[in-house]
Amino acid sequence: KFGIFIHWGPYSIPAFAPHAKTIVDAGDEKDGFANTPYVAWYQNTMQFEDSPTAVYHRETYGADYSYDHFGTAFNDALEDWDPVSWARLFKASGARYVVLVTKHHDGFALWPSDVKNPNKENWHTQRDVVGELADAVRAEGLKFGVYYSGGVDWTFKHE
Repeated sequence: KFGIFIHWGPYSIPAFAPHAKTIVDAGDEKDGFANTPYVAWYQNTMQFEDSPTAVYHRETYGADYSYDHFGTAFNDALEDWDPVSWARLFKASGARYVVLVTKHHDGFALWPSDVKNPNKENWHTQRDVVGELADAVRAEGLKFGVYYSGGVDWTFKHE
C-alpha cells in the first residue's frame, strides 16, 4: 500500500539539511547530530556552531535570527494553504493513506491547542492544520493518521 507521510512545520521555511553523510557514516555521536541529513532536525543541528546547518543559517538569516522566527513565517504562509488541493493530489497519486507529523521534536504543534507549552508561548499554528487536513483527506476516501513526538521535545530542557 502506498501512503503519504508528511513532515511539515517551521523547519520547512529554511528547508535545509546537509547531505554529505548519513547518520551511520558519522564518526561519533556529536558528528552524527551536527550533520543530521533531516530538515526536521534543523533546530537541533544548528546549535553545533560549525555544523553545515549553523553555517547555512548564519549566512542566510544572520547570527541573531532565532529558529522561533520560522514559526511566525510558517503561520504567515498558512494563510494561503489549501488542504483540499493537497488531499486531491494525494488521492490522484494513488495513495491510500496520509500520516501527518502533528508535532515534531521542535515542539511546534500544528493546531491551536488549549494546552499551552509552558516554555514557549504561542508555539503552534493559528489554523487547525491537523483537523483541516484530516477532514480533506477523509473526504477523498483516504485513511488519515497522526504522528506526535511526545518523548522528545526540544522546548523542554532535560538535564
